[in-house]
Amino acid sequence: MANSEMIHLVADLSLIHTLGKWRYPGSWTGYDSYGSPDLYLDIARLLEQGLFDGAFFADVAGTPLFNGKTDDTVEWGVAWPRHDPLPMAIAMAGVTKHLGFITTMSMTYHHPFNVARLYSSIDHVTRGRIAYNAVVSGFPQEAQNFGYPTTPDHHWRYTRAEEFLEVELGRARRDAVGPRDRPGRRPRQSQPDRPRRRAFQDHGPPARRTLAAGSPGPGPGRRFAGGHEAGRALGRCAIRDSADA
Repeated sequence: MANSEMIHLVADLSLIHTLGKWRYPGSWTGYDSYGSPDLYLDIARLLEQGLFDGAFFADVAGTPLFNGKTDDTVEWGVAWPRHDPLPMAIAMAGVTKHLGFITTMSMTYHHPFNVARLYSSIDHVTRGRIAYNAVVSGFPQEAQNFGYPTTPDHHWRYTRAEEFLEVELGRARRDAVGPRDRPGRRPRQSQPDRPRRRAFQDHGPPARRTLAAGSPGPGPGRRFAGGHEAGRALGRCAIRDSADA
């Protein structure tokens, strides 16, 4: 077709090892048990050969209750075990050159400094091929793993997420102003901070606050989950702040 449009292909690799798939005939044949990267490394090579743009990993840092019981969840392997997908994405990047990776990080239970530093560092390791799926989380079991009795209410989570993005994107901007060409050269002064709200205070030094060198590209990408208005508003906020950088 003369006027064909570009199609971007991203493979959803979320929990491909669980939800009963391990019981399929031939499942994991020739591979070690879950936790070994070999299967995922082969998937990465296959996706790159197939000209896929990326691989996506959803993640929830909590175990669902099968039949209402954690023991049944473990016995039947229902979305369990569930390792953090980020180390696997880094390993997959090591056997590919063009494939991108999207992993998930909760804005409700993580601090923007940790997220900015982590993904800025991985952006170098993967040569600019990492992005994170920014979510607010809604599962009680995940909340309990982070010390909450249950999931915080909707308004609290989205208010925190808005400030999270303001702080995290601000760190990305400050990180980008330093020199990238010669280690050891004195970094230029960072831009002044924006006023903060309630959830996060930024008391670090004025320069290099992520402790990572400037991104090799435009910086780690972000993807926002959620189809309701609060989720869409967060996406618009991030796009606006990125444009102002």
